[in-house]
Amino acid sequence: MVLLKENIEEVVGDLIKLPKWKEYIQHAWTDYLSGKANGQGEYTRETFYESIWFISMNAFDIPREVQVLIDKNGNPFISVGSPGFVSFEHQDDELYDKAHKMSFPLIEWIHTHPFGQAYFSGTDLRTVGLYRNHMKKATVLGDSERMTIKFGIGPLGEDYQEYTQYTWIGDEEE
Repeated sequence: MVLLKENIEEVVGDLIKLPKWKEYIQHAWTDYLSGKANGQGEYTRETFYESIWFISMNAFDIPREVQVLIDKNGNPFISVGSPGFVSFEHQDDELYDKAHKMSFPLIEWIHTHPFGQAYFSGTDLRTVGLYRNHMKKATVLGDSERMTIKFGIGPLGEDYQEYTQYTWIGDEEE
């Protein structure tokens, strides 16, 4: 499902401007997994990231952090926070009241930094430190960029982390 600014249904005086924001992210994930075409070619993981970024910046009263956990079975678990912090606090239903319970290890932890740059903050690094042995990849999305840490085991059995920084061109720059 392609996210367009025309799809935003503003609810006056409410926190949420796009009531079905979680469904958009879930559809973007499903479209990515199925390889569904988005009208501009193949639906890529980058398009999935851009969908999360779009929601983070446009679905709420102000830009807010959004996180998506992809569990080992490929199920997304999604929450929203403040402009500078996100957790599942007071959103426990996303973790416990779903047909599919979260299963470790996580394929990926994705979250946004709506205030700008894609980097791992001190809080992010503490979270990565806690869950590092329970996830394969962590990604942070910023304005037209993302940073990813991949976790693995080297040829001698040693743990390693591989950091990668990417940029993308959003709709504004086309």
